[in-house]
Amino acid sequence: MRMLHTSDWHIGRRFKGMDLLDYQTRVLDWLIDTIECEHVDVLCVSGDIYDLPRPGADAVRVFDQAYERLGALQVNGHALHVVMTPGNHDSAARLGVGSRLLRENVHMRCDLAYIGEPVDIAVGGQRLLIYALPYLNPDASRGMLAKLAGHDVACSHAAVMQAALELVHADLERRREQDHDVPAVLMAHTFVSGAEQSDSERGIAVGGIDSVPASMFSTSGLDYLALGHLHRPQRVTIPVTGDAMHTPIARYSGSLLAYSFSERTVPPRLGNGKQVVIVDFEHATGNVPHNTDVLEDAEDRNEPPVAARVRRVRTLDVQSDEPALVQVSGTPDELIDVLAPLHHDDWVSMQIMLDGPMPRGLYQRLSAAYAYALEKRTQYVGAMARRPRTMADLSTAPDELSVLSGFVQYSYGRPPEPEELAVLKEAVTRVHAARDEHAS
Repeated sequence: MRMLHTSDWHIGRRFKGMDLLDYQTRVLDWLIDTIECEHVDVLCVSGDIYDLPRPGADAVRVFDQAYERLGALQVNGHALHVVMTPGNHDSAARLGVGSRLLRENVHMRCDLAYIGEPVDIAVGGQRLLIYALPYLNPDASRGMLAKLAGHDVACSHAAVMQAALELVHADLERRREQDHDVPAVLMAHTFVSGAEQSDSERGIAVGGIDSVPASMFSTSGLDYLALGHLHRPQRVTIPVTGDAMHTPIARYSGSLLAYSFSERTVPPRLGNGKQVVIVDFEHATGNVPHNTDVLEDAEDRNEPPVAARVRRVRTLDVQSDEPALVQVSGTPDELIDVLAPLHHDDWVSMQIMLDGPMPRGLYQRLSAAYAYALEKRTQYVGAMARRPRTMADLSTAPDELSVLSGFVQYSYGRPPEPEELAVLKEAVTRVHAARDEHAS
């Protein structure tokens, strides 16, 4: 059986003012085409389907169109099985409306009550168990988890995940007594320790702690962890305890689009290195194509190539047409004359190096030189770097003349010229005289 793992669609999100709905529509079209071409049996989407708990009408339309196509898709002589969960950006209550009325092959798992009950998928005599966890907000979920687990659950990410895993493990053990070889997948929207974050993820820290330990999954009995929440595609190392072949493989698929400049690739490239993950369990239905980005062998990446019931894990580069994200730095002349021709059509974050006052009209010239100058930051060097760092720093000046002199230093990177200082002194004198006259 073949599964495709993705997450963090964030439909409706904007990037530095750019509307991404067209790119999101295109990448979902690509995803559906890929499912057909790769003969995928099961699609897993591990949270953050929308970017907001109350998505706009256009975002709902984009998701609805993709959702309808996925639900009706036929692959390998059967309907595609679709399993989705809410993330920390989604409203589980809204996303789960009508879930009991969905097609038999579509599963929107938003209810905590079903944490210990897998989606049991059967295709051509093969089975796959998918334990689909919605995002476990510690404060909101621990009451229900305590009721299901039969003991108190602390208000932390580790505690609620541990309680959920207890329910999963108990159910999986019962099912493995009947079918020892059935593979099991856990979908979870969480931050597992050791993984690398990006700037675009919303913080989920509780009590200053935002992650769950990777060791928590070592003896879970699971074969693959389909993780969501982090936007950078990556493997997560689960500590081996005992038989390495029974330690689950864990991956973040990452988002389909880049949502921050921290997700850029070096060198820059279209699509920004985004991926989906394809997992072949024993007796995969489709043929493995030869033109895919196959993961390194175990010897190259220092982890087992497969779990006991997993034949192969590989990634595919997402084809989204999202422009390359680039960070550039230089003087105004370097940015306009040297770097702009190289990155005219990229999405650019730039650092402008200045050793004097900001040239008049510079931002307009930069916007004309780059099609997408999405972020502009100024870095002063030389004498300009020694000016007060902010206007707030001038609040400690002893008198009005010092404040005005400091403003000149802040604006031009130099103290006032004698003629300028004379004008400033005259201004202060006249203000004092007017104030005294008004007071009398």
